[in-house]
Amino acid sequence: MGKNVKISTEKSVDILDMVSINDIEQRRVKLNKLELLMNSCEQVDVPVKHRFSGGIYAREIVIPKGTLLVGRIHKFDHFDMMISGDILVSTDTGEHKRLSGLNIMEGKSGKKRAGYALEDTHWITFHNVEERDPEEMYEHITCGSFEELDKFNKDLSNALKQYEEEENILKEAAKHILEKSEV
Repeated sequence: MGKNVKISTEKSVDILDMVSINDIEQRRVKLNKLELLMNSCEQVDVPVKHRFSGGIYAREIVIPKGTLLVGRIHKFDHFDMMISGDILVSTDTGEHKRLSGLNIMEGKSGKKRAGYALEDTHWITFHNVEERDPEEMYEHITCGSFEELDKFNKDLSNALKQYEEEENILKEAAKHILEKSEV
């Protein structure tokens, strides 16, 4: 899990406004600074329930009322589902957003957010994965820094290019074999 601390609503609103900015680099810097500051505070326990079914992993939490939290960075697109509660969440558009009740949202890779629970908030993220070990899931679907995310994306891109090159070589070899067998 990211960082979770108890804090007043007024301070949390100011913090969420501070990190809800359009500029990606500035937002990343501010979220990292916030997370570093939160490291020195007493952490709120937010237990995680892990559920697996048919290649889908559901990570379920209940964020206690009065908790300011910063999540980890997601490596892959996923779905977020807020089942119930009331929460303020940082955005990329220059303001924070208030969510209450049931909300289903597309989560994009590279996402990192801060939030403040105005009420106990029940939240689930859904990921398309084959991994089944809850301990391994955390590192598989998220990363701890934007530098780690950039390296992951670069490595993934290189692996996909290599896969495409190898696939093209195999197609050419199969084509060549078929042409020879027709002679």
